[in-house]
Amino acid sequence: MNYVSEVSTYYYRFKGEVNTDHVLRSTVNRAMELDIETVVVASETGRSALKALKIIEELGANIQLVVVTHPPDKTWEPKGEIPIDIYSSRAPF
Repeated sequence: MNYVSEVSTYYYRFKGEVNTDHVLRSTVNRAMELDIETVVVASETGRSALKALKIIEELGANIQLVVVTHPPDKTWEPKGEIPIDIYSSRAPF
């Protein structure tokens, strides 16, 4: 049994959405290595959630995604159009 593991640490030069793809891809890869079945993603607009789903599908991961956000009256800055129509009849709730 191996009691030692080597993991990478990433330091990003800039903050923000520019890092999302790399963070999500690294997260899904690590979850697959450790047989983690559920990953939690914070997403203000839904874009990060959609990116996470795409990456999970691309990598063929068997991971359940839990998406969290904040109350709708709280936001930090304009983020553009929200890609998920929560008032649609197709909404899962």
